[in-house]
Amino acid sequence: MTKISMKSENSEEELCAVKKIVFQINKENKLLEENKISSLIKEFDDNFVVQIYSAWLENNFKITNNEKIYNKSLTLYIRMQLCDKTLEDIIDKDFQNDSSLKNDEMLTPLGYYIASQLFIEILEAVNHLHEHKPPLIHRDLKPGNILLNRKSKDRFVKIGDFGLATLHEMIGQSHTGDVGTAKYIAPEVDTKEYTTKADIYSLGAILMELFDIYEDRYKNLI
Repeated sequence: MTKISMKSENSEEELCAVKKIVFQINKENKLLEENKISSLIKEFDDNFVVQIYSAWLENNFKITNNEKIYNKSLTLYIRMQLCDKTLEDIIDKDFQNDSSLKNDEMLTPLGYYIASQLFIEILEAVNHLHEHKPPLIHRDLKPGNILLNRKSKDRFVKIGDFGLATLHEMIGQSHTGDVGTAKYIAPEVDTKEYTTKADIYSLGAILMELFDIYEDRYKNLI
């Protein structure tokens, strides 16, 4: 991910992010799917998802003896909104380094309040994806793909990185198996027959991480 500056509608310069994805020519179906999803994201409410400004393709080549020699790959560039932090930053840095948010054992009341508000916004954002017609399954929900924009007036949480997302267009539709990040993948994903509920499993794993809930820590309390 690269940061660049751009002119906004009010002529003020602001930073945005550019995601670069290289595809082999023989993977053109994957390229088309990625481009399709990137275009689709523009239809979603940018209060819930990272805003995508534009996307473009470039051929990869090198010049030898004044002649262009094309490689067997294409590069997709996606220019998008730049957000301040990820949920991963909040969990691993802010909560760990601020004693007002977390002590040695658990989150403080203030930490629980902030975590609760963040998780509510995460649920609302994912619900927005699932209410789309047809529903969109993100398939890679994890703290690193949940972004926070502190400049926002009303909401802070936005869902990002839709590289593995897919549409669930019919009942019983099968999807690619073994997709996502291991720690957050629902068991049914291996069967290739899953729905938006696969994202709900990922949300449960995120909740446990956000609230620092682990069975071995609390088993003596039960």
